[in-house]
Amino acid sequence: MTSWFNMSPAPDDVYKVIKEEHEEFQRALGALTLGWSDMERVIRITLRHYAGVTPEVARALFSGTRAKVAMDMIESIAHNTDLEKARLDDLRDVFPVIRSINTMRDFLVHNVDGSLIESDDNDPRLRKLSNSRATSRAGKGKTYWVSSALIRDMCRDLTECCWRLLAHRDATNNPFQRGYGTSGGPVPWRYK
Repeated sequence: MTSWFNMSPAPDDVYKVIKEEHEEFQRALGALTLGWSDMERVIRITLRHYAGVTPEVARALFSGTRAKVAMDMIESIAHNTDLEKARLDDLRDVFPVIRSINTMRDFLVHNVDGSLIESDDNDPRLRKLSNSRATSRAGKGKTYWVSSALIRDMCRDLTECCWRLLAHRDATNNPFQRGYGTSGGPVPWRYK
């Protein structure tokens, strides 16, 4: 493991890679923040659509609703209204991706260290992300190896989720057809 402040054991080119990755990591983290904000807005639009309420009523009812709760509400509405199978299948494909990204996003923003970077000896683009020193019980912490590329994959998937969810709000979209992003067709999820 190479540490940002422990400069002696590795050649200069490794530190150059670490520095460049750190800068890209910061940009990717900013893009993730913006992408998450977009997704939260789209999921509230989707919730409002399926709840069948006006924007004013939606603001009163759903203000401050977090993504997880909004997805739970949409799933409850879908269950109770016998939602069209194609729409339900699409939600069942998109929501696990959002939940997975949300879990890592929360872990990332609460446990990233911007000054003491521990990178992998074999791939200095990978940075250690751990909460092991902050957990109340020893041995209960988690550690992940993350990179700007992983965060960019999360961003790309969030954009795809937004396009997919926006197709749900269109009342004329009957029978339902999935929305697709700039590719115009289905793309595999990148963040796993």
